[in-house]
Amino acid sequence: MSTIKEVAELAGVSIATVSYVINGTKHVAPATEARVHQAVETLNYRINHFASNIKSGKSGSIAFLMADMSNPFFLETAVSLEKSLREAKYNLILANTDEKVNLEKEQVDHLLDHAIDGLIIAPCTVNNFYLKNMLPANFPLVFFDRIPANMHADCVLSDNRKGSLEAVEYLISLGHKRIGIISGMSGLTSTVEREMGYIEALENHGIPLDRNLMLNGDGRKFSGYQSMQQLMDITDITAVFITNNMMSLGALQFLNDNKIAVPKNLSMVIFDDYDWSSMCSPSLTSVKQNTILLGKTIAEVILARLSGTVSNTNFCEHRIQTQLIKRASCLKINK
Repeated sequence: MSTIKEVAELAGVSIATVSYVINGTKHVAPATEARVHQAVETLNYRINHFASNIKSGKSGSIAFLMADMSNPFFLETAVSLEKSLREAKYNLILANTDEKVNLEKEQVDHLLDHAIDGLIIAPCTVNNFYLKNMLPANFPLVFFDRIPANMHADCVLSDNRKGSLEAVEYLISLGHKRIGIISGMSGLTSTVEREMGYIEALENHGIPLDRNLMLNGDGRKFSGYQSMQQLMDITDITAVFITNNMMSLGALQFLNDNKIAVPKNLSMVIFDDYDWSSMCSPSLTSVKQNTILLGKTIAEVILARLSGTVSNTNFCEHRIQTQLIKRASCLKINK
């Protein structure tokens, strides 16, 4: 493997000049710069970023620790986030916790060993106090989608309560009063906030709350299948609101397997909107999260932390508005 010294000798310049050209840290005459680039190409020289990172204490990388990498919501947000960070000359590292706290801790420890400059995390628990002992003081940290209970940090998330409120009020406007709700993991702030919107909508219209119509799952497809089965077996619901996109797939599978027609037999609204929401039959009324704006906002927040332009004690909660997309899965009733 060639060295920077060999590049300098071939180009007829100093090692410092090669460094200036490679890193873009100082203006070099165009002819000199061209000789350096030619030498780099001739010798197939590769920059030792690892050694540079150790020396500078910076890696140029930011990690995004997702709770479920199979969930399109996280991936779509990551695409937008990566684009914004790339424009700012940062690389994005993706990691997955599979909604497991022990794996989340292991991933954080592993990422810190690789000298990441900042961490974005969608936590799988509200108890993230362990991070206080793992992260260096004032380490750039942003929580996404879920709010920690015992840490002060920047957070970027959708307006879950309002999104759910609009969805359930839409069902009520169509005459539905027996509305079931299938939510994700209990305790997570995204789950709690979406349930709050559901309850608020019922209260606004004088509909008594029936806890039998409220079920929680683990955020997986099979859990959605089981929850939908339970609701249909023991309740008389005319509509269902599903607050987790992966569980929506399981619920739809149960309805299809049991020949329960949407919306003829059951109206449905889901939280999250993807291509399959409009392509399936019937197309699904959905609460759309703005993943593009979420990703851009996360990037803006963590880049501000990295630049030191915001106070280390001035943490903010950034809420991105949702949009109710009305499609064919809801039917007006006269009950």
